[in-house]
Amino acid sequence: MGEVVNSEKQPAVCRVCREEAAVEEGLCAACLLRAYRAAQRLAKRAQLAPPAVPISEDGILTAEEVAARLRVDKSTVYRLIRAGELRAVKVGRRSLVRGSALDRFVVEHRTRRIA
Repeated sequence: MGEVVNSEKQPAVCRVCREEAAVEEGLCAACLLRAYRAAQRLAKRAQLAPPAVPISEDGILTAEEVAARLRVDKSTVYRLIRAGELRAVKVGRRSLVRGSALDRFVVEHRTRRIA
């Protein structure tokens, strides 16, 4: 008559953990879930990254924003303001810095390359 075909599926092996399980796209359910969560974390980090905007495009920055732009601690920004190295205006309890003042500070404190 006809050929007998074995209809039982052999469990496949996961590419990551090498366990025999129901495999989808080469991964077992646990590894597939881990890969999905890792992709979600990477996407979230990409959204949280600060945009590459020149400093002077922002009109007025808070001390916290200046600290983030310069990648220093907030207390360092307040120290620079008190020392007169970074021009700022006090509004209530907040210290506000113009983008142009921050640009000027960066240019004045640029280090020279030694050849």
